[in-house]
Amino acid sequence: MHSPSKPVISLWQVLVLAGLFLTAGIWLASALSVLIMNGAHAWGGVAGAYLIEEGADKVMRRCLLGFSIAFLMIFLWRAGWRGWKDCGFTTADPNWSWRPWYAGVLNGMILGILTMGVVGSITILAGIHRLYITGSLTSTLIKGLALLLSALVVGFFEETVVRGILFRVLARIWRAWPAAVLSSLVFAVAHFIEPSQEAFIGTSFLSVTNAVFVSTFTMFWKTPSLALQFINLSLLGIVLCAFVIRTQTIWLSIGAHVGWVWMIKLHGLITMFYPPAPLVPWLGKRNDFMDSILATVMLTGLLIWIVTRTANCGRPLYRQHRRQWPRRHGWMWHVLPSEATRFSDWLACTPAQAPWPSSGRRPGSPARDSQAQAETSSSGRVLKAYAGCRVTAQAGMVLKEYRPVNGWRGWRFGFRPSRTRRAFLMGRRLADCGIPTPTPIAWAIERRFGLRRVDHGITAEIEQAEPLTAWLQRQTTDPVMRASVMRAYGQLTAAFHHNGFFNRDLKHENVLCAIADPRQLWVVDLDGVRWRGWITRRRAARDLRRVGLSLASAGWSSDPDVAAFFDAYNAVVPARLRRKAFPG
Repeated sequence: MHSPSKPVISLWQVLVLAGLFLTAGIWLASALSVLIMNGAHAWGGVAGAYLIEEGADKVMRRCLLGFSIAFLMIFLWRAGWRGWKDCGFTTADPNWSWRPWYAGVLNGMILGILTMGVVGSITILAGIHRLYITGSLTSTLIKGLALLLSALVVGFFEETVVRGILFRVLARIWRAWPAAVLSSLVFAVAHFIEPSQEAFIGTSFLSVTNAVFVSTFTMFWKTPSLALQFINLSLLGIVLCAFVIRTQTIWLSIGAHVGWVWMIKLHGLITMFYPPAPLVPWLGKRNDFMDSILATVMLTGLLIWIVTRTANCGRPLYRQHRRQWPRRHGWMWHVLPSEATRFSDWLACTPAQAPWPSSGRRPGSPARDSQAQAETSSSGRVLKAYAGCRVTAQAGMVLKEYRPVNGWRGWRFGFRPSRTRRAFLMGRRLADCGIPTPTPIAWAIERRFGLRRVDHGITAEIEQAEPLTAWLQRQTTDPVMRASVMRAYGQLTAAFHHNGFFNRDLKHENVLCAIADPRQLWVVDLDGVRWRGWITRRRAARDLRRVGLSLASAGWSSDPDVAAFFDAYNAVVPARLRRKAFPG
């Protein structure tokens, strides 16, 4: 949800525009709805009868919708909206475009039907809503299909406006999650803006208009179970925004919205509320379940699931077979879609890796280190080898492998989450935030009896670069260059904290610098990187202490070096994280 263009609208302009809509916009909508209803009574005919049958409150909601769209267009014009192609139907990132739109809609509908269907089924089993089917089976099926068509229209329209346009534009002004909360609050409030029918009774145009305008706000507070409904609607909106954040398009949210609306309408078609049921306070009375604590639990669980389950961790592309790679068969590579051809070419030209010794010796022992050097010519350059891990480079790719070690840690290896998958996803997130790191290419897990045995991760090799350690050890005497490199190091550390990440192992051994320009840095080991959103001063201090210790070990702890580092660091991070020296 990042954009290179800077929005021209400010927060104050947004608040002023919102205030104008809540005052002048709603009053004009009230006046227009009163005029339409007066005309319906005066003119009669088919159109007049239809409007009277629909009800004045429904006409008012349609007028409000029209004026809200008008105010939204003003907001979008000021916020830098890029037209209808900027509605979230597609994404500019080619690594997210491999899933077709209809697959997203179908997956969302299945998810919506299952989740809301479970809530509806529990209310039926609890006796709160009892089955009540009128008419023949054929007529019920026809009504069900008609409701599905209505749900498709509602889901597509609301998701395009709220999540595809409003949320995405707000995410450019602020960040994605604050924009998700704000747009979801607007989404929830919109469901309560409705005048009373009695407000349309009167003789004077101005008095009726004012009565409709006032009732639009006062009816909000008369809604039964207002607080719970507002919480559930806000949660529902945040869940749909989370779908957009994770998939980069609105198709999954459209499908989920369609599935939810259809299940709610279908539930209202075939059931009837039974007031004496004992669990009404917990499961609610409404057919949309928004006054149900069960719906709150379901939506909260769904939000936790979608937030913790990071989407698009590579397309399953290539299953290894015994002939193609003797030691790696029966498991699936997950590949960055834009790198699929490059990865396939690399896989075809890379020889089989020599197996690690089956004895108790693991990488890191003297015997293993000598064997690693011997493998350099056949399986690529061994960049790093220690207990349970080996990193090799060949043909422009870096392969990192994890295996279990002896003892208790080796037993835990089979049950813990994949480190290469986490590094793959973290590399993509860091790249989206502009933090330099090698491009993640692919990851795979080799399992035996369902337990994880080997992790494989592949990233692009940074050419014409060397470890920052090597440059620091040369002890350059140029003070200008020393200060420039330290400033680049400070900016790199600050980029993590500014974007909500911390790195428990941001030492110079895990940083590469360009040979031609050592001020250009890349982070190459992401095992210690985590995202927290809000970085505390204590958390930042732990990262900085690690950096300070590594610099001190290389003889780079002089006052000018530290001052250059923190001048760059303090210029990026918020005031609460600023420091003048590394923590002791």
